[in-house]
Amino acid sequence: MQNGAILDYWEQLVKIAEETGWSLRDACIDAGISDSTFYRWKNQTWSPRKQAAEKVAEYMLTYRR
Repeated sequence: MQNGAILDYWEQLVKIAEETGWSLRDACIDAGISDSTFYRWKNQTWSPRKQAAEKVAEYMLTYRR
């Protein structure tokens, strides 16, 4: 990946989880994302949609650990 490349939603969520101290799985579940959806994202079967990614990101940023 080149410097300055746009990160996809999954990569952005991983980065926010690292910065806020969250387990991304826990944050997804707490934000209302099902466990099966989380694993589909993680295994790259599905990509997070903008609305869902924003919901999880907002949750992690609001409730930093």
